[in-house]
Amino acid sequence: MPNTRYSSGTGQYDGLWIQIDMGQTQTFDKILLDSGSNIGDYARSADVYVSTNGTDWTKVSSIAGGQRVESSRNERL
Repeated sequence: MPNTRYSSGTGQYDGLWIQIDMGQTQTFDKILLDSGSNIGDYARSADVYVSTNGTDWTKVSSIAGGQRVESSRNERL
């Protein structure tokens, strides 16, 4: 999957989420949460869930630490 960038157009807040349909089973080794040039508006933590049907979700990773760019471990979706 090519590198993509998404912006909600709003500041981040507790409970904000994004769902990405990769179109088919994908293996990924990294998720980056990059706030770009916003030095104060970034995710302090995130949970990563995967699903094969968009209805049933499995939590596969949590990332935390307050860093401006964060990543997750390898997963297969």
